[in-house]
Amino acid sequence: MKKLLEYAVLTFIMAFWASSIASAQADHKPASPPPPPPKSKPAPEVDPGMAAGGLSLLVGTLAVLRARGRKSLGK
Repeated sequence: MKKLLEYAVLTFIMAFWASSIASAQADHKPASPPPPPPKSKPAPEVDPGMAAGGLSLLVGTLAVLRARGRKSLGK
């Protein structure tokens, strides 16, 4: 137990020493103001034709997957 305490104290001293050296070597530049927020862009409009095409692809994919499921259950 005494050895463990010695190692803990030694580790704490080394960590404190390393952090003080690291902070001493850091550049102490004055803080610059934060950059301005990006300008917002308008959201793209959804074209009805593209929405219908995407919906038909989704429904077709689900129909194919459902048909494959029925086929594999029938065997």
